[in-house]
This record gives sequence, structure tokens and C-alpha cells, in this order.
Amino acid sequence: MARFYELLLPFLTGKPLEQSLVETETKEGACQGPWRSPQRSSTAYVRCIFEAVHFMLVERGLSEIQADQVQLALQSEFVDMIANDMQYTLPDENGRRVCEMALGILSDSTVR
Repeated sequence: MARFYELLLPFLTGKPLEQSLVETETKEGACQGPWRSPQRSSTAYVRCIFEAVHFMLVERGLSEIQADQVQLALQSEFVDMIANDMQYTLPDENGRRVCEMALGILSDSTVR
């Protein structure tokens, strides 16, 4: 976890860790960015990547809708890769659940 603070946070904020900590303390707990719903499923290992990409895109100047569109494109590519993989191998029970979830998430994101 120490690597997270030493390497990733300065990359995300574009500032040294110490400066980010001082700025956070002087803002008296001010919330940065929009509220995001917490992860409640067993796919946190994938979801955390999407959340990190979303945060970086918004921090770099994209609007929320533009960041959501990039996320939709990434989800679409993810489903395309699953379809390609299924031409060569069939998933086990857990793999089928992941495929169903990926399709469901893509469908939900598309209609939003």
C-alpha cells in the first residue's frame, strides 16, 4: 500500500505527495470530484481500473460525459476481447458469470 501513496498518487495529482497532503489538510476535508458509488461485487479487481481511468480523465480536463463515453468504449472493447477469446476456449462457471456481468454492464452503460 505504501507504493500506492509514493508512486500512484503523485502521478494522479501531478504534484509531489507532500504538497498534495498539505493541500488536502488546508481544504478542511473538502470533497474532490463527484461522488462515486462503492464497489459491492467480487469484481473489484476490474472495477478499480475503470474508476482510476475515469478519475484520471476528469483530472486531465475531460467532462464527466466524455469520461463516461471513454469508459463505454473500453467496456465495448472488453466485450469484443471476450468474444474473441471464446472462439478458442470455453469459460468455466466463473468465466461464464464474468461474461454475463460484462454484457450486463455494457448494456446498462449503453442505455444510460
